[in-house]
Amino acid sequence: MGSQPGGDYLLVVSNVAKVCWLDLDLSTKPFKSMAHHRHGVRDVAYHNSYPLFVTASDDGTAQVFHGMVYADLMQNPLLVPLKILRNHKVAAFGP
Repeated sequence: MGSQPGGDYLLVVSNVAKVCWLDLDLSTKPFKSMAHHRHGVRDVAYHNSYPLFVTASDDGTAQVFHGMVYADLMQNPLLVPLKILRNHKVAAFGP
């Protein structure tokens, strides 16, 4: 789970290969649910200055996205997959 540097939006990752994009000020339901990975998603990170984030998965990929939410709530958020980084070593978690 991670939040945008401004703190307005939240990305929640899961072990069922989904990433949910939420604005808790508007609703408890995600306004965007993404299934771009084949296996569980373990981490998300945001760029400090640009509307970019990356997700890392047990499928050995890291995926970079451009994600933007507009001030006009009637306009849908923009999500653009930019790059898939492949063949990363998958680290085991837990004991």
